[in-house]
Amino acid sequence: MTAISRSPDLAEVLRIAQDQRQSEIHTHLPGRVESYNLATQKADIKPLLKTNLVNADGNDVIEELPVIPSVPVGFFRTANAFISFPMKKGDLVTLLIIERSIDKYTHGKGVVTDPGDTRMHQLIDAVALPCLYPFDLSLADAHADNLVMGFDGGAQIHVKSGGIALGAESPVDHVALALLTNAELQVIVTAFLNHGHNTTATVGPSAVPGLVSAPITPALGVPPVSAIIPDPPGDVKSNIVESE
Repeated sequence: MTAISRSPDLAEVLRIAQDQRQSEIHTHLPGRVESYNLATQKADIKPLLKTNLVNADGNDVIEELPVIPSVPVGFFRTANAFISFPMKKGDLVTLLIIERSIDKYTHGKGVVTDPGDTRMHQLIDAVALPCLYPFDLSLADAHADNLVMGFDGGAQIHVKSGGIALGAESPVDHVALALLTNAELQVIVTAFLNHGHNTTATVGPSAVPGLVSAPITPALGVPPVSAIIPDPPGDVKSNIVESE
């Protein structure tokens, strides 16, 4: 904008009027979170670009824009699915200013709505999108090929063309999948329960062949298995000798 001359002509008056009107039309602005309400997902946002105004004397004045209260935070979502981010004071956002009043829409059911107000492109009708940081604050862990979800410099999930890595792009420890782990454990348990040794039970002068399995302490829901051996004849103490 430029200052108004002492005796403006019609063209200058129209230009000044147009500049003044355009300065009141807001579209997008970077902003900073001053406070955030998790329950309502609304934030008080400070616009981070100043605006040019013409004062009563016709001079340009650069002013800060006020904090906008109760701005809806626009997380990526559908009716049931969503991606949310933890937000706190100091986080940066992009303010998307809706062209008409959103008061009735945001308190409705997501249907075609009469805005009920003639205001247009006003700051009070902003939505905050968690994005747009200065270049000096670029993500250190942004990846050229993988879809990455997580914290910059912290725990991450990497979705690759051939699989998913949890914790980091190249995790040190691997994650055991429950179904596959349970299946392998069942194979081990079944083999262990079916395991036994051929034995010969010496009872007096007679040798009685049989199969002995050692007692198993209950584990993983498996009942104990007792030694299997034919009953010795009479009331004679058995001397069990294991043979391989």
